[in-house]
Amino acid sequence: MLTESYSGGVGLVSYEPYPPMGFVFAYQSEVQQFETFKRWFTPTDPNEAPNFPTAVGCLDQGLVRFKNNQPQVGMQPEGWAIPLVIPLSASNVSPITDPDENYTYNGITYPVKKVLGDPVAIDQSRVLLLFVLYLNEMLSYKKLNPAFSFMDQYMTDEMKLHLLVE
Repeated sequence: MLTESYSGGVGLVSYEPYPPMGFVFAYQSEVQQFETFKRWFTPTDPNEAPNFPTAVGCLDQGLVRFKNNQPQVGMQPEGWAIPLVIPLSASNVSPITDPDENYTYNGITYPVKKVLGDPVAIDQSRVLLLFVLYLNEMLSYKKLNPAFSFMDQYMTDEMKLHLLVE
């Protein structure tokens, strides 16, 4: 409950807080198969889903996420390995044969992981972009109590003064 005053009157307003969202981001993973990576963030008990992170991104794997803005009982995450897209006109491109090697295309080296048993070069820049876009979308749904002030809670008076001067 929050007490608010309007034009001299006092009223009580009820706000229902949203549970916290969890996001995990990693730069690399030693696991070679995307399915194993996804399984790490998949609940084995349907009742455990609310305890799992909303989204997990790993530059050399892809993204594992729950469709809603909050994992709920019985939900299962979906996984997206983000492959390097090579134009069909690139006739000088050799197929990826060794999943333990990195793959170089146009002077850029990409990690190779197995996705559904096939070696795939992972496009790390697209993984990062997708994670940031998804994070932005999920945080746009997050509602804070209107009485909560981020600046008052987390910033010192000196920090606030510095912001005003610049």
